[in-house]
Amino acid sequence: MTVIVNKKVTVMGKTFQAPHYFPGDVPPTHIEREKAESLDKLLKLKIEQINHEYKKTKKSQRIDDIEKWRWLGARLDNLLTQTNEIERKDIDSHIIWPAISQYLEPELRRDDDEKRSGTAKDHLRKCILLFRSKGTKWIKNWAGWDALVDRGEQLGTDDRLLQALEKIFLKHIKKLDSRDYQIIFRLVASKIPSASGKKELALMNVRELNRIAGEVEKEWLKESQSYTEATT
Repeated sequence: MTVIVNKKVTVMGKTFQAPHYFPGDVPPTHIEREKAESLDKLLKLKIEQINHEYKKTKKSQRIDDIEKWRWLGARLDNLLTQTNEIERKDIDSHIIWPAISQYLEPELRRDDDEKRSGTAKDHLRKCILLFRSKGTKWIKNWAGWDALVDRGEQLGTDDRLLQALEKIFLKHIKKLDSRDYQIIFRLVASKIPSASGKKELALMNVRELNRIAGEVEKEWLKESQSYTEATT
């Protein structure tokens, strides 16, 4: 399907928003344009409702960084599953993300993630993965989750692995920072090279994953200690 993403254009010195039809590899037909315009109106309405709910939630309770993105992931997951006008191929091709993002409140967007917009690493897609995934209580900031997902699709979607890591690292949560998550997930990726095809994560059993989580903890503690000694 075709979606609409409004972009800034400048004509004769004047800047304004103009609709662009994506994916844009070929001009949309009249029917495709009508469907895209209908979907655009629907998305705008539903995202405005999410924005309104966020403002009310923010007033009534404190939401920290990662919980905000988990909250958004829950609303977006509901949007995708409950909106028949959004086709599966729009989600799989990732063109739906910028079509949604353009209507979100600034607080619910990450402008520094623009290069990844409309890709598998789109911020909104990662929010949905965070909401859906089990075993993420020990990841206390977005940089930590981002570091894991960027290491490989399987690493961020296999609940067995995340729960194995959670059992080990939940007790360390107070001392974990962005640098620690980078170290931990680098170690995880080195022991589960899922992207290389040498060993598929799905073929590993829970016992093996628990063993790997234990090894990662030992190596992280050693590396963390060495870093502390070098900087003190």
